[in-house]
Parts: sequence; C-alpha cells; structure tokens
Amino acid sequence: MRDAPLDDQQCIPCNTATEYIIDTAADQCQLCPVGLRCRGDSVVEGIVMDSVWEPKEGVYVLISCPRGYSKMSVADGTASSAPLQRCEECKEGTERVDAMLETCSDCVPGKYKDTAGSHECRTCPVNTYNPYSNAKEYSSCIPCPLGSVTDNLAGQTSAEACKC
Repeated sequence: MRDAPLDDQQCIPCNTATEYIIDTAADQCQLCPVGLRCRGDSVVEGIVMDSVWEPKEGVYVLISCPRGYSKMSVADGTASSAPLQRCEECKEGTERVDAMLETCSDCVPGKYKDTAGSHECRTCPVNTYNPYSNAKEYSSCIPCPLGSVTDNLAGQTSAEACKC
C-alpha cells in the first residue's frame, strides 16, 4: 500500500465532531455550538437553514435566525458562552414574523398556535373570536352565540364582532 502524497494530506487539529478552529495559526479549538455542525476545521454549517453565523475573535457568533425561530444566545459572545448559541423554533402561542426581532412574540388576539414550529399563528375562523394573546389552542377561538355571525370576517377579537 502506498502512502498518500503530501499534497493530499490535511491536518485537522480539532475533534471533527465537536470542535472547530477559525485560524490554525492564531486560534484554539472551540466547542461547536449546538446550532452548528462542525468538522474540526474552519468550515461550519448552521443546523437551521438561513441562520447567520460570523467569526468574531476566534469564535463563531450567532448573528440572526430566520423567521419562525428565536435567537438563543448569551449576550457577551465570549468563547465560554458560544457553545450555547442556537436558533429555536417558536413555541405554542408564539411566532416571529418580523425579521428585525430576535425572539418570538405572543400570538395576538384573534389568532392561536397550537404546535411549536416555525409557522405563523393561525387566524381564528369566521364566526369565532379570541380576545386572548398567546393562545395555544384552537378552542381559544370562541364560537359566536347561536344566530350571530362575524360577516365573513376571520380573526375577530371580541364578542362585539358577532352580530345578529
């Protein structure tokens, strides 16, 4: 068996499954954040598609998460806090539709979200209303009293929307 030519050899100084290194000449191996896939070198891949990570002083820092995800990060961005960074799906009763925000916010009245995920809150159907924010169940959409309707309007927030 022949030895590989020197051109084909590559040194990977870090554990390929759990660490990365940005600059082998200047940095040390760092623990891979839960939000990244690492392979022992400077190449990393976000677990959540469209999450944005940037190198900063020898560590990868989570910059932003896509809509439907909350940025879970320790504010100081130090090497010791970096492994905790990740994008987390919004929980029941919450959504993140504004790209400028970093965290999920409660569903507004007239809407609900009964499962965790990156999808938006669902609008309560016609002939119902929901006066509550952070609604986690379809049953939060209260049917109008018998004989009253919402004039084909969905997402109503009060019983006053139900008209005879």
